[in-house]
Parts: sequence; structure tokens; C-alpha cells
Amino acid sequence: MTDASGEQEPARPGRTRKARFAMVLFANLLATGVLLVLTATSALPVSFNLSGLPFKVSAERFDSDGFLQIPRLENTPDGRLPVGVTTVVSAEIRGLCESVVIPSPAGPVTVRITAGKQAPVTVKNLALNLTDLAGNTTFRELHLGPRPPGHEDPGAIGGILQRADSVSIDQLRVKTNTLAVGTMNLTDMRFKVVYGAEECF
Repeated sequence: MTDASGEQEPARPGRTRKARFAMVLFANLLATGVLLVLTATSALPVSFNLSGLPFKVSAERFDSDGFLQIPRLENTPDGRLPVGVTTVVSAEIRGLCESVVIPSPAGPVTVRITAGKQAPVTVKNLALNLTDLAGNTTFRELHLGPRPPGHEDPGAIGGILQRADSVSIDQLRVKTNTLAVGTMNLTDMRFKVVYGAEECF
């Protein structure tokens, strides 16, 4: 900006910080949007790990095959966090919602994704670190016991695992800090960014 004498006026620090934040936020959201479009068309695997920020996942119905869960201690910037490392081979999800609240100088910003209202979301090779899971659950061929050979994990707690041929969950509610998917087809997806906290639950 130039003053009346023609000299360059220095930018105000507050305005510069806000502009820089807006540019960084826009770049991150643009990258996320492109990633989601590619994911929805099965173009590449996807992984969400937003610098340790917790995010929430909910679903009206979750049907999966090949369920495995191991309790372990996960290294995070805030120390070691107990989680349930959970994997499924494939799943169909109806009424999916994912949300994360990101702190910013302008206040909290919520990134929210919904899909699977008309037809189920399909997933292959899903893995996530659960800190909390709730829902009406049906296990088929459930086994809870010591880890067999081939499942050694130095971070695991208690040397046990839980596995099942299939799992069905109504009104699923999950809190996690990491989610990775081999393939994820999102039907009628909506990607939304808003000020404030508009979480899935």
C-alpha cells in the first residue's frame, strides 16, 4: 500500500497474519477437496491424520467383513495414547459422516463430509485407531484371546486381540485420530467447511 507521498506503507502485522492464515487454510482445503474427489472415484488410497487432531465418524449402519482389533499404545505429540488398532477387509456404510474441528486464529473451523444416503459407501482395507466406539453391534464368529504367531506388536497391550468374521453396527459413533483406506467409493458425497463446531455427534 502507498501513502500520499508515494512511499510504500508497511503492512499491518495483524492483517498479514490473517492473510497468510487464509492462504494456508485455502491451500489445505483445496488439497483435501482434490483428495476426496480422487478417493470418490477410486483413483488412489486415502489416509487422514490431521496432526493428531481427533475426529469423529458416525454411520446409520456399518456392515463389515474380516474384523481385527488390537489394543496398543500409540505415540503422539502429547505422549503415548491407548488406542484400539482396528482393521476390516471390506465394509458397506450407510449414512456416513466424518468431521474434524480445526483450531484457527479466527476461531474453530469444522471440516465435515457426508455420504451414503441413497446408496452405501463401499470400503476396502480400512484401518483406524479408535479411542472410543459406540453402537448396537452384532459379531459373527467372534474370537477374543491371545495373539497367534504372526501378530507380534511391541506396542500392543496385554498380548490379546479381538477378531470376527463379520461385524454389523447400527448407529455407529467413533472417535479416532487416524483413518486409512485402500479404496473408498463415496456416493452422494458432500464436503463442507464452516466456522464453529458442527460435528457429526
